Amino acid sequence: MDIKITEKAKQILRGIQVGYFDTAKKWGPETYDEYYLYFNHPELEIRKYSLLVFAAALGNWHMLSAYVFRPLEEQKKDLLYTPNTVYILEDYVKAFIEHNDSIKYEFPYLYKLMIYYFINIDIKVGEDVHQVSQDTFNKLRVIIDTSGVEPNYRSGEFDFSNILREVGLPTDF
Repeated sequence: MDIKITEKAKQILRGIQVGYFDTAKKWGPETYDEYYLYFNHPELEIRKYSLLVFAAALGNWHMLSAYVFRPLEEQKKDLLYTPNTVYILEDYVKAFIEHNDSIKYEFPYLYKLMIYYFINIDIKVGEDVHQVSQDTFNKLRVIIDTSGVEPNYRSGEFDFSNILREVGLPTDF
Protein backbone atom coordinates (compact mmCIF):
# COMPACT_ATOMS: atom_id res chain seq x y z
CA MET A 1 0.00 0.00 0.00
CA ASP A 2 1.36 3.39 -1.00
CA ILE A 3 1.73 5.93 1.78
CA LYS A 4 -0.18 9.17 1.27
CA ILE A 5 1.95 12.04 0.00
CA THR A 6 1.45 14.09 3.17
CA GLU A 7 2.57 11.17 5.34
CA LYS A 8 5.74 10.74 3.27
CA ALA A 9 6.39 14.47 3.47
CA LYS A 10 5.92 14.46 7.25
CA GLN A 11 8.58 11.74 7.53
CA ILE A 12 11.02 13.92 5.59
CA LEU A 13 10.13 16.99 7.64
CA ARG A 14 10.11 15.40 11.07
CA GLY A 15 11.92 17.71 13.49
CA ILE A 16 11.91 20.90 11.42
CA GLN A 17 10.73 22.86 14.45
CA VAL A 18 14.15 22.17 15.98
CA GLY A 19 16.51 21.77 13.00
CA TYR A 20 14.72 23.99 10.46
CA PHE A 21 15.21 23.12 6.79
CA ASP A 22 18.97 22.86 7.18
CA THR A 23 19.24 19.42 8.70
CA ALA A 24 19.44 16.19 6.76
CA LYS A 25 16.14 14.35 6.45
CA LYS A 26 14.84 10.94 5.49
CA TRP A 27 15.17 11.16 1.69
CA GLY A 28 15.01 7.43 0.93
CA PRO A 29 12.85 5.58 -1.59
CA GLU A 30 10.10 5.07 1.02
CA THR A 31 9.48 8.84 1.20
CA TYR A 32 10.10 9.66 -2.45
CA ASP A 33 7.40 11.34 -4.50
CA GLU A 34 7.26 13.90 -7.27
CA TYR A 35 6.34 16.65 -4.83
CA TYR A 36 6.72 19.37 -7.46
CA LEU A 37 3.52 18.11 -9.10
CA TYR A 38 1.58 19.32 -6.06
CA PHE A 39 2.80 22.92 -5.71
CA ASN A 40 -0.62 24.13 -6.86
CA HIS A 41 -2.76 21.24 -5.63
CA PRO A 42 -6.31 22.20 -4.62
CA GLU A 43 -5.86 20.65 -1.15
CA LEU A 44 -3.95 22.95 1.19
CA GLU A 45 -2.30 20.09 3.13
CA ILE A 46 -0.84 18.53 0.00
CA ARG A 47 0.23 21.91 -1.41
CA LYS A 48 1.96 23.09 1.76
CA TYR A 49 3.75 19.79 2.46
CA SER A 50 5.05 19.54 -1.09
CA LEU A 51 6.46 23.07 -0.83
CA LEU A 52 7.94 22.33 2.59
CA VAL A 53 9.73 19.28 1.17
CA PHE A 54 11.23 21.41 -1.60
CA ALA A 55 12.28 24.05 0.94
CA ALA A 56 13.91 21.31 3.03
CA ALA A 57 15.81 20.00 -0.01
CA LEU A 58 17.04 23.53 -0.75
CA GLY A 59 17.94 24.05 2.90
CA ASN A 60 19.90 20.80 2.97
CA TRP A 61 21.78 21.88 -0.15
CA HIS A 62 22.39 25.37 1.22
CA MET A 63 23.89 23.97 4.44
CA LEU A 64 25.72 21.19 2.58
CA SER A 65 24.11 18.62 4.88
CA ALA A 66 22.47 16.58 2.10
CA TYR A 67 22.41 16.68 -1.69
CA VAL A 68 18.89 15.78 -2.71
CA PHE A 69 19.33 17.12 -6.24
CA ARG A 70 22.37 15.19 -7.39
CA PRO A 71 22.72 14.52 -11.13
CA LEU A 72 21.22 11.21 -12.25
CA GLU A 73 24.57 9.95 -13.57
CA GLU A 74 26.10 10.52 -10.15
CA GLN A 75 23.22 8.83 -8.34
CA LYS A 76 23.45 5.75 -10.55
CA LYS A 77 26.95 5.18 -9.19
CA ASP A 78 25.62 5.05 -5.62
CA LEU A 79 25.23 1.54 -4.16
CA LEU A 80 21.86 2.58 -2.70
CA TYR A 81 20.55 3.92 -6.03
CA THR A 82 16.90 3.09 -6.60
CA PRO A 83 15.48 3.79 -10.08
CA ASN A 84 12.46 6.11 -10.28
CA THR A 85 13.24 7.76 -6.93
CA VAL A 86 15.46 10.59 -8.13
CA TYR A 87 14.66 14.20 -7.31
CA ILE A 88 15.20 16.15 -10.53
CA LEU A 89 16.09 19.80 -9.86
CA GLU A 90 14.83 20.98 -13.25
CA ASP A 91 11.32 19.68 -12.45
CA TYR A 92 11.21 21.46 -9.10
CA VAL A 93 12.56 24.75 -10.38
CA LYS A 94 10.12 24.75 -13.31
CA ALA A 95 7.20 24.11 -10.95
CA PHE A 96 8.41 26.86 -8.62
CA ILE A 97 8.62 29.26 -11.56
CA GLU A 98 5.18 28.27 -12.84
CA HIS A 99 3.51 28.73 -9.45
CA ASN A 100 5.72 31.55 -8.21
CA ASP A 101 2.93 34.10 -7.75
CA SER A 102 0.59 31.79 -5.86
CA ILE A 103 3.41 30.52 -3.61
CA LYS A 104 4.47 34.09 -2.85
CA TYR A 105 0.88 35.10 -2.07
CA GLU A 106 -0.11 32.10 0.03
CA PHE A 107 3.17 31.46 1.88
CA PRO A 108 5.15 34.74 1.90
CA TYR A 109 7.56 33.74 4.70
CA LEU A 110 8.28 30.33 3.20
CA TYR A 111 8.66 31.94 -0.23
CA LYS A 112 11.17 34.47 1.09
CA LEU A 113 13.27 31.74 2.69
CA MET A 114 13.20 29.69 -0.52
CA ILE A 115 14.39 32.73 -2.47
CA TYR A 116 17.15 33.20 0.10
CA TYR A 117 18.23 29.59 -0.49
CA PHE A 118 18.11 30.11 -4.27
CA ILE A 119 20.29 33.20 -3.95
CA ASN A 120 22.85 31.33 -1.90
CA ILE A 121 22.94 28.24 -4.09
CA ASP A 122 22.73 30.30 -7.27
CA ILE A 123 26.38 29.77 -8.09
CA LYS A 124 26.03 26.00 -7.65
CA VAL A 125 22.93 25.89 -9.85
CA GLY A 126 24.70 27.99 -12.46
CA GLU A 127 27.63 25.59 -12.47
CA ASP A 128 25.35 22.55 -12.63
CA VAL A 129 23.89 23.48 -15.99
CA HIS A 130 23.42 19.78 -16.70
CA GLN A 131 20.78 19.80 -13.94
CA VAL A 132 18.90 22.95 -14.99
CA SER A 133 18.55 24.21 -18.54
CA GLN A 134 19.86 27.68 -19.29
CA ASP A 135 16.31 28.82 -20.10
CA THR A 136 14.98 27.61 -16.73
CA PHE A 137 17.96 29.11 -14.93
CA ASN A 138 17.38 32.49 -16.62
CA LYS A 139 13.70 32.49 -15.63
CA LEU A 140 14.65 31.69 -12.05
CA ARG A 141 17.19 34.53 -12.07
CA VAL A 142 14.43 36.98 -13.06
CA ILE A 143 12.26 35.80 -10.15
CA ILE A 144 15.18 36.07 -7.73
CA ASP A 145 16.13 39.52 -8.99
CA THR A 146 12.55 40.84 -8.66
CA SER A 147 11.76 39.10 -5.35
CA GLY A 148 12.85 41.93 -3.11
CA VAL A 149 15.09 39.58 -1.13
CA GLU A 150 18.55 41.11 -0.95
CA PRO A 151 21.60 38.95 -1.72
CA ASN A 152 23.13 39.83 1.64
CA TYR A 153 19.98 38.84 3.55
CA ARG A 154 20.88 36.43 6.33
CA SER A 155 18.81 33.35 7.09
CA GLY A 156 19.25 34.18 10.78
CA GLU A 157 17.06 37.21 10.16
CA PHE A 158 14.15 34.86 9.51
CA ASP A 159 11.89 34.03 12.39
CA PHE A 160 11.25 30.38 11.59
CA SER A 161 8.20 30.39 13.85
CA ASN A 162 6.55 32.71 11.28
CA ILE A 163 7.00 30.03 8.63
CA LEU A 164 5.63 27.35 10.97
CA ARG A 165 2.58 29.48 11.82
CA GLU A 166 2.08 30.30 8.15
CA VAL A 167 1.81 26.61 7.23
CA GLY A 168 -0.17 25.70 10.34
CA LEU A 169 2.48 23.71 12.20
CA PRO A 170 3.05 23.99 15.94
CA THR A 171 5.76 26.42 16.99
CA ASP A 172 6.25 24.91 20.43
CA PHE A 173 8.18 21.69 20.79
